[in-house]
This record gives sequence, structure tokens and C-alpha cells, in this order.
Amino acid sequence: MYQMLNNERFNTFIINPIPMKRTLVYSLLFVFVAGVFIAASKPNASFKLPKVFGKSYAAVPEGTVVVDGKSQALGTYYTSRGEVSNLQYRAFLESLRASGDMKMLAMAYPDTVKWNQCPGFEEFADLYHTHPAYAEYPVVNISYEAAVAYCSWLTNKINSAAPEGMTFEVRLPTRVEWVRAAEGSTHQTDYAWGGPYVRNAKGCFLCNCRYEVDSSAPPLKLAKHYDDKMMLTAPVYSYYPNSLGIYNMNGNVAEMINEKGIAVGGSWASTPDKVKNHSSMRYEAASPQIGFRPVIVAKSR
Repeated sequence: MYQMLNNERFNTFIINPIPMKRTLVYSLLFVFVAGVFIAASKPNASFKLPKVFGKSYAAVPEGTVVVDGKSQALGTYYTSRGEVSNLQYRAFLESLRASGDMKMLAMAYPDTVKWNQCPGFEEFADLYHTHPAYAEYPVVNISYEAAVAYCSWLTNKINSAAPEGMTFEVRLPTRVEWVRAAEGSTHQTDYAWGGPYVRNAKGCFLCNCRYEVDSSAPPLKLAKHYDDKMMLTAPVYSYYPNSLGIYNMNGNVAEMINEKGIAVGGSWASTPDKVKNHSSMRYEAASPQIGFRPVIVAKSR
């Protein structure tokens, strides 16, 4: 069972006495010029996606994030609210099939035999990626190259609906971008919901991970534990979203970033200490534990 859930200070300056009206005009002119300068110095600092994409992507506002002890500033970008689902990925595969690009289709198709790595779930090789029951579950068992190809396909799709003068790039996130999206309005926290525990006060799990020792919650709450985590993956909109409305940043599936061989956030097979905002793991090939979510950035034409 899974849970679906739900004074900036201005400086003043003194000028020589002049008529009040002129003072007002100068002041307004100063504010206008300053505003233009600031806007020009931060191109694409704020933008909106075409409506067809807006609901499935969350805006990550400009801000700073600390990763590996280094503080970095980022502009506004969008990230998928959930991991890429089987349904979304199947649309990509169907597009490849319709185009006749069989070589790309073969490369992008999930390596379903990888489910044999999960004893007792071998039947997923025939069911997971194609059965309607798993349409909203995260796509897994795909390569880094396949994830990059999906992002390229989606880039073309979104730009066909882009407003005049705007162009977008869909790609895998950098690790810094991923951590920034996970933290949301919190800063340097263990988990996306901002707390240090993987269960809430009622004992319900806040993410999908492998939980073996019940020691991550205050002792007084242990008696109220409910086993509501998934055996393997959970739907992409499961558990509580973070402050930006993004789901499953911790656990469920580890997510690829733009650095090949590195996945972040941990998976359904990871212990709580391995599904934190700053957690990362190495991978060599497609895996039932690894999926991805893209980010969208605005670019100047």
C-alpha cells in the first residue's frame, strides 16, 4: 500500500534641494532604469512553460544550494514532478517506431530481463513496462543513452509548442540542480520533506525505501508503525510531495543525472541513509532500481 497525498530594505539617498515634482520624476526614472538593468543581467530568470507541459513540471525558483561544501547559485528552471513513467516513455518508443528508426528503438527499449535480478518478480519482465496497471510507475531498466534520447525527443516536442522568441532545452539535471529541486524551500536537510526521519508522527512511511531496522523515528512513535511502503517501485505520484510539489525525490528509483554512471536519491532497494537529498550511487548498466526525471531550461534564440 502506498500513500497518495496528498522587508526587503531599500537604501535612500540625498540630493540637492529641487522642486518636489522633479524629485519624483528622478526617483521613478531611477527605479525604472534599475529594474531594466536587473532584468537584463538575469536573462530567462523567470519563464513559463507551454500549458501542455506546465502541470507535469514544477518551477524551481532561482536560489542557492550547497553541495559538497560549495555554495552555488542557480537560475529558474523546471523539473518533472514525478519520475518519467512507463506511459510517458512508451509515447517516446511509439514515436521512434512510427519514424521507422528501428536502431534507435532497439537502443531505447527497456532491458526487461533485468527483472530477473529481483527474485520473485521475474514476471515483471513481461508485465511491468507494458501492462496498463503499471502505466504510472517509473520507467526503469533503460540506459543513460536512452534517457538522453528521451530528453532530446521531448526538447523537439516542447519547442514545437514554444511561444515566439522562446526556446527550451530538456535534459538530465546536474547533481546541483537535482539537490536544489529536492530541497525546495528547505536548506541542507536530509530529506525532501525537510525532516530527519523517513516516517511521520503516525508511523507512515514518507518515501519508498528498504526499511529493515525501525530506528529512524522517536521511540514513542514506534508503536504506531504502519507498514505502508511498496515491495518494489511505487507510482510516480506517491507519498508526500516536497514544498515545490515534487514527488519521490528520496527513494522509489535512483535517478540519473547528466554525469553518466551516477544516480542520486537512492531507490526502493536502498536503506534510509542512502536515500537522502545528497545521496549518490554508481551504476554501470540499466537496472530495476534506476530511472530518471528531466529538467527544462529556457534558452535565448
